[in-house]
Amino acid sequence: MSKPKTREIEPGTLIGPYRVLGSGRGEDLGTVYAAEHSVLGRPVELKIAWREGESPHYSPELTELFRDGSRLLARLRHPNISGLYDAGEYEGCPYIVREIVEGKSLGDLVDSQFETVVLLRMMRSVADALQHAHDLNVIHRNLKPNV
Repeated sequence: MSKPKTREIEPGTLIGPYRVLGSGRGEDLGTVYAAEHSVLGRPVELKIAWREGESPHYSPELTELFRDGSRLLARLRHPNISGLYDAGEYEGCPYIVREIVEGKSLGDLVDSQFETVVLLRMMRSVADALQHAHDLNVIHRNLKPNV
């Protein structure tokens, strides 16, 4: 049996004050869309936890997990952690809006060659962010260095 597809939002759709710019990509707990604030023009990442039947990963507990995660993320203020701008609900599904951080994913960097000092700098930035989260009793789930 195949899993149901995650629901797709058409580019141009408004979700609160955010205009969806492109197609979404599935991630843990939801679907992520490139968007922008319709008044400010600020680019953002918009993540929605879809209802049952609209997402292969949905469960009633997902909504509460998603909201708990949003509250924890809102507590984190650190230069190496992308910020949470907003949270809301769209068609009964919770969403969060985050800062877009330019850079490459760790997966993109696996085959890259870096000098030791660059690798140490990357690891230091990740460690600093982790320490901040741990100081607030937040356990990480998704680490991405910004390089």
